Amino acid sequence: MKKKITADSHLLADGAWGTEFMRMGLNPGGCPEEWNITHADKVLEIGKRYADAGSDIILTNTFGANTNILHRYGLIDKITEINKAGAQISRRAAGDNVLVFGSIGPFGKIISMEEADENDVKKSIILQAQALLEGGVDGIALETMTDLSELVLAVKTVKALTGLPVVASMSYDSGPARQCTMLGVSPEEAALSCTKAGADIIGTNCGLGVDSSVRICRILRQHTALPIWVKANAGFPELIGDTVRYSMDPDGYADFIPELLKAGANIIGGCCGTHSGHIKKIRSLIRG
Repeated sequence: MKKKITADSHLLADGAWGTEFMRMGLNPGGCPEEWNITHADKVLEIGKRYADAGSDIILTNTFGANTNILHRYGLIDKITEINKAGAQISRRAAGDNVLVFGSIGPFGKIISMEEADENDVKKSIILQAQALLEGGVDGIALETMTDLSELVLAVKTVKALTGLPVVASMSYDSGPARQCTMLGVSPEEAALSCTKAGADIIGTNCGLGVDSSVRICRILRQHTALPIWVKANAGFPELIGDTVRYSMDPDGYADFIPELLKAGANIIGGCCGTHSGHIKKIRSLIRG
């Protein structure tokens, strides 16, 4: 039976997808979302790893499957196919007891800097969300956002179209205290604006690492009564040769889980550099 998400929940999300694809042979600069239609077995394998590790929620391999990014790869005509397939693959991996949230990342051009037209971004969000809905997702995760205007637009658009639970998650790694997005959005602003826009869950993901996420989580909790979602990186990325590595192992990551729970986190998983080993370790602490 799938678990419901409330302000009293302590649930387990999944870990990274992109860095796992790189371990499986995705070429640097390649399109991971294309694997939904070219390497569906490998995408399914990652989803199953997280479901088997105990995740209550897994995402879809659709983070960059929007019109702007797929256009760069010559795949814009496959946007519906790629998103729907991503949802269907995660749905198969999840089985009957695990929730599937469709992943929607940043458009790649910034509305507030007038790089993108708001109507174009909205059309892209609609295409993604509709295909994810058709593929059978239980919710939508708007993640790694930096532009509050884009995130608020996405929350309103997705809620109106799908009626599903929506996660509004930003990435905080900039500013004097390193707790704003790269465009200067604070956790306070995000929590208040996204709650008003109709988000069901407020979150932080990616960023500087799990230690930094504890601070962000505390601030979010001060400004919203909604459930809080935290998916942090496995430490800070290091470039070793041509490879980006994240040095924090499951035990090191897990050291911060009690602090995250105390700070008010309700749904905890991992972002870049985490894998099923991290999720199993988190599970032992959350369930304990």
